[in-house]
Amino acid sequence: MAQTSGFFNSYLDSQGNFDRVYLAEQFASYFSNFIGNGVFAHLLDKFVVIAGTGLSVNVGTGKAFCKGYWFESDANETLSIDLPDGLLNRKDNIVIRYDFENRKTSIQVIK
Repeated sequence: MAQTSGFFNSYLDSQGNFDRVYLAEQFASYFSNFIGNGVFAHLLDKFVVIAGTGLSVNVGTGKAFCKGYWFESDANETLSIDLPDGLLNRKDNIVIRYDFENRKTSIQVIK
């Protein structure tokens, strides 16, 4: 079994390179051990979603954690909702989506 440890200060070697390099994935893996996915209920506006005008919703400020990565929005956001189907019922969900491939987290509408 391989062993790993961290996080330790990095020092420059004789060639001017740092002797330790850590990846974001290592930090995320560490934090995900004791901080679960979700919105922090005691910070800012907790991403409260309120109906806006027309087909829009307003999302409040907040902080969240997803798979070891943090997300913060310090400004209210307005999201547009697509027109509903005339025949079928639909529920839209407002989510905080973690996108590892594009290295970002964002607030989105999921139909």
